Amino acid sequence: MAKDYPVIIAGGGPVGLALAADLGWRGVSCLVLEQTDGSIPQPKMLTVGARTMEYCRRWGIAREVRAAAIPRDYPRVSLYATSFRGKEIYRFTAPGPGTNSWPWGPEPRERCAQTLFDPILKKFAASQASVRVRHQCKLVALVQTPECVIATVENHALTIPPILGA
Repeated sequence: MAKDYPVIIAGGGPVGLALAADLGWRGVSCLVLEQTDGSIPQPKMLTVGARTMEYCRRWGIAREVRAAAIPRDYPRVSLYATSFRGKEIYRFTAPGPGTNSWPWGPEPRERCAQTLFDPILKKFAASQASVRVRHQCKLVALVQTPECVIATVENHALTIPPILGA
Protein backbone atom coordinates (compact mmCIF):
# COMPACT_ATOMS: atom_id res chain seq x y z
CA MET A 1 0.00 0.00 0.00
CA ALA A 2 3.01 2.28 -0.41
CA LYS A 3 1.54 3.89 -3.54
CA ASP A 4 0.02 7.33 -3.06
CA TYR A 5 -3.52 7.80 -4.36
CA PRO A 6 -5.22 10.99 -5.50
CA VAL A 7 -8.41 9.84 -3.72
CA ILE A 8 -8.89 7.67 -0.64
CA ILE A 9 -12.42 6.57 0.19
CA ALA A 10 -13.02 5.84 3.86
CA GLY A 11 -15.71 3.16 3.94
CA GLY A 12 -16.41 0.20 1.68
CA GLY A 13 -20.20 0.03 1.97
CA PRO A 14 -22.57 0.78 -0.90
CA VAL A 15 -21.78 4.52 -0.96
CA GLY A 16 -18.00 4.08 -0.86
CA LEU A 17 -18.09 1.27 -3.42
CA ALA A 18 -20.36 3.31 -5.73
CA LEU A 19 -17.98 6.26 -5.50
CA ALA A 20 -15.01 3.98 -6.27
CA ALA A 21 -16.91 2.37 -9.14
CA ASP A 22 -17.70 5.74 -10.71
CA LEU A 23 -14.19 7.11 -10.20
CA GLY A 24 -12.73 3.91 -11.66
CA TRP A 25 -15.16 4.06 -14.58
CA ARG A 26 -13.77 7.56 -15.24
CA GLY A 27 -10.16 6.37 -14.89
CA VAL A 28 -9.47 8.15 -11.58
CA SER A 29 -7.13 6.24 -9.29
CA CYS A 30 -8.55 5.61 -5.82
CA LEU A 31 -8.14 3.43 -2.76
CA VAL A 32 -11.13 2.14 -0.76
CA LEU A 33 -10.37 1.48 2.91
CA GLU A 34 -12.85 -0.73 4.76
CA GLN A 35 -12.13 -1.54 8.39
CA THR A 36 -14.15 -4.80 8.34
CA ASP A 37 -13.58 -7.98 6.37
CA GLY A 38 -16.33 -6.91 3.96
CA SER A 39 -18.99 -9.29 5.22
CA ILE A 40 -22.46 -7.87 5.87
CA PRO A 41 -23.92 -9.46 9.00
CA GLN A 42 -26.96 -7.16 9.03
CA PRO A 43 -27.94 -5.43 5.76
CA LYS A 44 -28.85 -1.77 6.09
CA MET A 45 -30.29 -1.54 2.59
CA LEU A 46 -33.09 -3.60 1.05
CA THR A 47 -33.90 -1.61 -2.08
CA VAL A 48 -31.69 -0.15 -4.81
CA GLY A 49 -33.27 3.16 -5.79
CA ALA A 50 -34.13 4.19 -9.34
CA ARG A 51 -31.30 6.74 -9.51
CA THR A 52 -28.76 4.18 -8.27
CA MET A 53 -30.06 1.75 -10.89
CA GLU A 54 -29.36 4.42 -13.52
CA TYR A 55 -25.72 4.41 -12.37
CA CYS A 56 -25.73 0.61 -12.49
CA ARG A 57 -27.04 0.83 -16.05
CA ARG A 58 -24.23 3.22 -17.03
CA TRP A 59 -21.65 0.90 -15.48
CA GLY A 60 -23.16 -2.12 -17.23
CA ILE A 61 -24.25 -3.99 -14.08
CA ALA A 62 -28.00 -3.23 -14.01
CA ARG A 63 -28.89 -6.61 -15.51
CA GLU A 64 -26.84 -8.39 -12.83
CA VAL A 65 -28.53 -6.37 -10.06
CA ARG A 66 -31.98 -7.18 -11.49
CA ALA A 67 -31.05 -10.89 -11.58
CA ALA A 68 -30.04 -10.77 -7.89
CA ALA A 69 -33.18 -8.88 -6.83
CA ILE A 70 -36.25 -10.47 -5.30
CA PRO A 71 -38.46 -11.71 -8.17
CA ARG A 72 -41.01 -9.14 -9.25
CA ASP A 73 -43.93 -11.51 -8.64
CA TYR A 74 -42.91 -12.06 -5.01
CA PRO A 75 -45.40 -10.52 -2.55
CA ARG A 76 -44.45 -7.00 -1.54
CA VAL A 77 -46.16 -6.91 1.83
CA SER A 78 -44.54 -5.78 5.07
CA LEU A 79 -46.40 -6.69 8.22
CA TYR A 80 -45.82 -5.39 11.74
CA ALA A 81 -47.24 -7.43 14.61
CA THR A 82 -46.83 -7.84 18.36
CA SER A 83 -45.28 -11.30 17.78
CA PHE A 84 -45.09 -13.92 15.03
CA ARG A 85 -48.65 -15.05 15.72
CA GLY A 86 -49.68 -11.90 17.57
CA LYS A 87 -51.94 -8.97 16.82
CA GLU A 88 -51.33 -7.17 13.52
CA ILE A 89 -50.35 -3.55 14.05
CA TYR A 90 -49.78 -2.34 10.50
CA ARG A 91 -49.58 -3.77 6.98
CA PHE A 92 -47.85 -2.05 4.07
CA THR A 93 -47.95 -3.17 0.44
CA ALA A 94 -45.11 -1.75 -1.64
CA PRO A 95 -45.72 -0.71 -5.26
CA GLY A 96 -45.79 -3.73 -7.56
CA PRO A 97 -43.77 -4.81 -10.58
CA GLY A 98 -43.32 -2.28 -13.33
CA THR A 99 -43.89 0.59 -10.90
CA ASN A 100 -41.16 3.16 -11.20
CA SER A 101 -40.53 5.49 -8.27
CA TRP A 102 -39.22 8.03 -10.79
CA PRO A 103 -41.36 7.47 -13.90
CA TRP A 104 -39.26 9.84 -16.01
CA GLY A 105 -36.13 7.74 -15.57
CA PRO A 106 -35.09 4.66 -17.52
CA GLU A 107 -34.71 2.31 -14.54
CA PRO A 108 -37.15 1.20 -11.82
CA ARG A 109 -36.00 0.55 -8.27
CA GLU A 110 -35.10 -3.05 -7.42
CA ARG A 111 -35.59 -5.01 -4.21
CA CYS A 112 -32.02 -6.18 -3.90
CA ALA A 113 -30.60 -6.43 -0.37
CA GLN A 114 -27.20 -5.04 0.52
CA THR A 115 -25.90 -8.60 1.06
CA LEU A 116 -26.44 -9.20 -2.67
CA PHE A 117 -25.85 -5.69 -4.04
CA ASP A 118 -22.50 -4.92 -2.37
CA PRO A 119 -20.68 -7.95 -3.87
CA ILE A 120 -21.88 -6.98 -7.37
CA LEU A 121 -20.76 -3.40 -6.85
CA LYS A 122 -17.44 -4.47 -5.29
CA LYS A 123 -16.71 -6.85 -8.17
CA PHE A 124 -17.34 -4.06 -10.68
CA ALA A 125 -15.33 -1.45 -8.75
CA ALA A 126 -12.39 -3.84 -8.23
CA SER A 127 -12.43 -4.72 -11.95
CA GLN A 128 -11.44 -1.14 -12.76
CA ALA A 129 -7.67 -0.87 -13.19
CA SER A 130 -7.52 2.36 -11.19
CA VAL A 131 -9.40 1.07 -8.11
CA ARG A 132 -7.94 -0.78 -5.13
CA VAL A 133 -10.20 -2.13 -2.36
CA ARG A 134 -8.56 -3.02 0.96
CA HIS A 135 -10.38 -4.74 3.80
CA GLN A 136 -9.40 -4.67 7.47
CA CYS A 137 -7.63 -1.38 6.87
CA LYS A 138 -8.63 1.29 9.33
CA LEU A 139 -8.14 4.98 8.65
CA VAL A 140 -6.78 6.23 11.97
CA ALA A 141 -5.63 9.80 11.32
CA LEU A 142 -5.70 12.66 8.84
CA VAL A 143 -3.25 15.55 8.90
CA GLN A 144 -3.82 18.45 6.55
CA THR A 145 -0.87 20.50 5.34
CA PRO A 146 -0.99 23.41 2.88
CA GLU A 147 0.04 21.04 0.07
CA CYS A 148 -1.77 17.79 0.85
CA VAL A 149 -3.50 15.52 3.33
CA ILE A 150 -1.53 12.77 5.03
CA ALA A 151 -3.70 9.78 5.84
CA THR A 152 -2.48 7.21 8.36
CA VAL A 153 -3.90 3.77 7.70
CA GLU A 154 -2.97 1.53 10.60
CA ASN A 155 0.83 1.71 10.27
CA HIS A 156 1.06 3.20 6.78
CA ALA A 157 1.13 6.87 5.78
CA LEU A 158 -0.36 7.92 2.45
CA THR A 159 -0.21 11.37 0.88
CA ILE A 160 -3.38 12.47 -0.88
CA PRO A 161 -4.98 15.67 -2.20
CA PRO A 162 -8.62 15.09 -0.99
CA ILE A 163 -10.35 12.74 1.45
CA LEU A 164 -13.91 11.52 1.00
CA GLY A 165 -15.97 9.81 3.66
CA ALA A 166 -18.60 7.28 2.64
